[in-house]
Amino acid sequence: RQREGAAAEQTPGEDSDPVAGLAQADTPGSCALDGEYTTARLDQLVIHHHADGGARADKFERDERMLRASLERTPDDPRSVFYLAQTLRDLGRADEAIAQYERRTTLGAWPEEVFYARLQVGVLQGDRGRWAEALASLIAAWQLRPWRMEPVYELASRLRLRGEHQAAYAFAVQGAGVPVSDDWLFVAGWVHRYGLLAELSITAFHTGRFREALAACEELLALPDLPEVYRESTSRNRALCLERLAG
Repeated sequence: RQREGAAAEQTPGEDSDPVAGLAQADTPGSCALDGEYTTARLDQLVIHHHADGGARADKFERDERMLRASLERTPDDPRSVFYLAQTLRDLGRADEAIAQYERRTTLGAWPEEVFYARLQVGVLQGDRGRWAEALASLIAAWQLRPWRMEPVYELASRLRLRGEHQAAYAFAVQGAGVPVSDDWLFVAGWVHRYGLLAELSITAFHTGRFREALAACEELLALPDLPEVYRESTSRNRALCLERLAG
């Protein structure tokens, strides 16, 4: 499986403790390793698993059963609650996932996980059309860790899609150029490198800031790792900026 900007998630075997196995996947320094090793941030990770685990068709249903069993033993265990929320999200049961993410935000422990739970509440509320709630949740997530720009990107992109370009610009200009966080859990490096800059290039254009939009386009097109879909749309936006500035 490959996910951009995310830490790898480990799925435990049926005979293992589900929370202990999952906890090792995303907490720095939690695993005991033999020999020397290096630590690095990976934007993408591919795992080839040839045994039981993520390739099984019933993976998420099995995970849900294990996590609910764990919560019967320890009802307020934050890791089980978090991964139950993740599993329910991946099963497409958004309202149930929101409830578990909300519960996770009340349990304390790892601050990065609390932040990510609040972020996911906002994302899922937005996807469900509950915009007022989503707006509050995304701002709350940003308040928890103001150096994390994922909530700012969600705010900028969702406001832009709603046609609220001035508000979208206000968030995009705030977040563009902020360096990638030193956090570990599900850090979306692409948001910092080009996601918010792309939002800035679009919203600056739609609010009449053509020179600022052009500068953002030029900066995007100079990035060697800019995905092709972004490169194509940015090139079109750059041309529109030049037309407006020439006229």
